[in-house]
Amino acid sequence: MPKLSRSKRKALKHVSTLARYCYFENYSAAEKLLQEVEEDIKGKNLWGSGCYLAVKGMITAGREGNPVTFFWKCKDSSSKELASIRKYIIEDLSRDNVDEFEEGFLYGWLTIIDSFIDIHKSLSRR
Repeated sequence: MPKLSRSKRKALKHVSTLARYCYFENYSAAEKLLQEVEEDIKGKNLWGSGCYLAVKGMITAGREGNPVTFFWKCKDSSSKELASIRKYIIEDLSRDNVDEFEEGFLYGWLTIIDSFIDIHKSLSRR
């Protein structure tokens, strides 16, 4: 995986926070924060647009509550299943033909999955 710039890492920190809001089904807070950090995530490039689309899709799927969406499949997955999904996303990122938009989208979902894994770990410690 390529090294990420400071602005991309900053965007992914926001994605992580948004993922936590959505995991705990606080969609109004997620939407409010997304409006506040939209420019930090989108930036002025295709990578940011892809990342933003992943987050926007996560929030929309969460609000709709449709269990067949990728968000709900991830949210309802075990840590082991999330690790498997993470592995597939990393494999997808390593393809030669991934464009900048798709890379941002995949990094967005990778960050969401990592946030869910962290939540699982912290909840299992209790």
